[in-house]
Amino acid sequence: MKVVGPQEYLEFVESVSDHLDAKLYSDARDIEYGQWEIPFEAVLLALLKEDFALVEFDHALVFNLAKEAKILDEGVLDPDTWKKFRDWSGLNIAKSTHPNA
Repeated sequence: MKVVGPQEYLEFVESVSDHLDAKLYSDARDIEYGQWEIPFEAVLLALLKEDFALVEFDHALVFNLAKEAKILDEGVLDPDTWKKFRDWSGLNIAKSTHPNA
């Protein structure tokens, strides 16, 4: 797995910026001390409100960000967010497999 962090997270935010309201977009880009995981979860939750067919994103990047943010399993963030996002996006990604599986 490619190591991902703040830079890749910001690239993801830019790629879906058209689907975020101005406040969330601003908040999502305002990461302090490299702490991007909680804003990442907020972005995923916002995307769930959109029509999937209209949202383009890099599936592998989102998977790697989710893994790095530790939302695939119990942790700081809610793994239910990841399950909802997977269901919404139709991603066939098990908890510990590569996104192309």
